[in-house]
Amino acid sequence: MEYGNPSGHSLIASNLAFGILFDMLEREKKRKYNRAPDIICSFLAILYVLLMGLSRVIIAAHTWNQVIFGWLLGLWTITFSQLLLKKNLYAFIDK
Repeated sequence: MEYGNPSGHSLIASNLAFGILFDMLEREKKRKYNRAPDIICSFLAILYVLLMGLSRVIIAAHTWNQVIFGWLLGLWTITFSQLLLKKNLYAFIDK
């Protein structure tokens, strides 16, 4: 039995955290006041991604290349979703 490649936990953590960060960055463009909560949330999201990957390696469920592949795939999927699918999805929902 082999472990998954990529690490599903790392993929989901990366996808979730960077999705939240992208939404915060989009919202930040619209407001000009206190950015401290966004900075704190960004730090916590990145810390979450790093700790999730590290925990998978520590418990020997995955190797580093599987974890890094999961991070990159999660980042790619959320970037693709934000750039290409989000506007079309919102337009579909508004109909």
